[in-house]
Amino acid sequence: MIANSPQNCNFRHKFFIMHHHRLLRFCGIGLMVLLPLMIGGCNESGICLSNQHAVQVSLISAHTGKDTTLTTSVFGAGRSDSVYASQALSKLFLPLEFDHDPDTTFFVIKTKTTADTLAFLYRKELDFISGECGYVFSFTIDGVAHTTNKIDYSTIVYPTVKYGEDLTNVQVYIY
Repeated sequence: MIANSPQNCNFRHKFFIMHHHRLLRFCGIGLMVLLPLMIGGCNESGICLSNQHAVQVSLISAHTGKDTTLTTSVFGAGRSDSVYASQALSKLFLPLEFDHDPDTTFFVIKTKTTADTLAFLYRKELDFISGECGYVFSFTIDGVAHTTNKIDYSTIVYPTVKYGEDLTNVQVYIY
């Protein structure tokens, strides 16, 4: 074979194409595997949805002043899906809505024999969390209103609902 003969050029061309085809295929498969991991990979600050906009409500016995458990169903007023369905609960995590004006969210707390409506009046503020999470809403609870079928009274213990905090915001005293 002569170094620059047509057969040699054809052979080098086929080898070049075959070699690059394998390389491109390998890179393509590698990208398909690694890209979702790079996009979906988060560090600890990337865990973004842990009750970020949920009011934490402790149920307290109005008779003893201690934590109590209530078998209840809880759903947003005017909604068909429930937050809790016939569960024995001592603490509620109730998500606040951020698309209403004025900022008020209503919940119905229903036992076997009675139901109460619990309303939260609040202000919202946009806070930056991280590059992975972006922005989330923080809330300040300005007031709590309720009916008195099963609820005796309520107290705002910690008015700020912030991302990542695990604090009781409201205590609801149950008959």
